[in-house]
Formats: sequence, C-alpha cells, structure tokens
Amino acid sequence: MTKELDARQIGFIQGVAYAAGLVRRFGSDSEQIFKESGITEEELRKYVDDYDLENIGLINQE
Repeated sequence: MTKELDARQIGFIQGVAYAAGLVRRFGSDSEQIFKESGITEEELRKYVDDYDLENIGLINQE
C-alpha cells in the first residue's frame, strides 16, 4: 500500500522532474538526479505531467 503524498512532496517530485528534463534537454545525464532524490518511476508517472515525462524520456509523444 502506498501512502498519499502532501502538496509539498508532490511539488518536490514535479520540481525534480522539471530540473531533470532541463538537464537531459541540454545533453547531460539526468539519472543521477533521480538516484539522489529517491523518487521512483511510479511516483513520476503519477504526479508529473506528460510534458515533463517526455523531457525525461519516460514517454514518447508525437
């Protein structure tokens, strides 16, 4: 059972995803950001919008 996150925790996840997307767009590896943050892929998919998911390479939109 997963616990529900509060707005602050969700904002942190979204902020990390945004930062990782920028890092990736400029040609660097964003994996270290996720490793250090402890954010899971499940949390990313649940709380991050499609634009940022695309930027970090978790979805492919055409």
